Amino acid sequence: MSNYGISILPSITNKEMDISAGSRSMRFLGIYGTAQTSDQQKGYRAYIDIKGRTAGSQVYIVPIKIGAPYQDSVSTIVGLDYVKSYWLEGDRLWLQYTGVNDLKRWKFAEIAVFEVTAASAYSGEYGIVLQDATNYLEISDANSAGCCVWAGQVTISGSWSAPADIPMRDNCVIFANWSNPNVALGYNNSSKTISCYGLNGASASVTARIAIFSSGFFPTPPEYGFAIWNAQGQCTFSSDYPPLLIAGTVSLASRQNVWVSTPVSRPLVPVSSAGVVKGASVGNGYSSTFYCGIRMSGNQICGGPTYKTGMNTESSYTFPDGISPIAYPILDADNYFTF
Repeated sequence: MSNYGISILPSITNKEMDISAGSRSMRFLGIYGTAQTSDQQKGYRAYIDIKGRTAGSQVYIVPIKIGAPYQDSVSTIVGLDYVKSYWLEGDRLWLQYTGVNDLKRWKFAEIAVFEVTAASAYSGEYGIVLQDATNYLEISDANSAGCCVWAGQVTISGSWSAPADIPMRDNCVIFANWSNPNVALGYNNSSKTISCYGLNGASASVTARIAIFSSGFFPTPPEYGFAIWNAQGQCTFSSDYPPLLIAGTVSLASRQNVWVSTPVSRPLVPVSSAGVVKGASVGNGYSSTFYCGIRMSGNQICGGPTYKTGMNTESSYTFPDGISPIAYPILDADNYFTF
């Protein structure tokens, strides 16, 4: 156990977690989609009005699908759009798009939005102060009390879906840790399914540690441990459910198969679709295109092909990978698993 601070031992993970000493918990603000045609579109960007954000907090995006291809009936090449950057204007989150092949058509993006509030500051009042850490007493709403609701090691043979009985499954975000440079994980948010692919999109298998986070429910207080209730007598924090602690961020390289290091030795990364990449030749002068997932080897990650987009492009055309540079929040798997 830790020598100083407050540690919890959640029943979900059975792994000690220090929730003081500089810990930063991500607070869930919702899953949002940008409409393909609506007043959200303005130029080559879109906006989302975030609900329930704390003034002055830092906002993080967990990409679910932030790139998509397109091809008209006469073109022999594939174009694509992906999210290039984002910024805040008050509670309005702007997404800036860029395009490949200069066609630049509006496409749908889907993201989960989180915030990290400032660390606790001593106020001189009675209570518990977590010095230089998230103030869990500020979390008074079940919709934002994001926590780990399921964790385990699974073998993904082709595909694997989140358990049907986890709390508020529709709100869940899935993080994974594995180590195999030859496989990429892709994600279908509607079915909450992770799929495993080999080097050129073929079905593959890998053993991964999965942590699923959800919100929108009041956690069950522990039989023994630490719990916080709001003014209505509802439990908003339970030490049975580990919080979502951010360890840092990292952006994928703009090209597939280019490895970048994460800030921890065993990263948990959100499973998502980060754009579109070119694949191998399919004959007759054409090559396939794939949605881009994530590969992992040790503490490094890179973009790699997952499932086919259904669109082929001319093999002779130099098709630059369209991988979004949006920074991924990274969790430390050692907080949730025993290795």
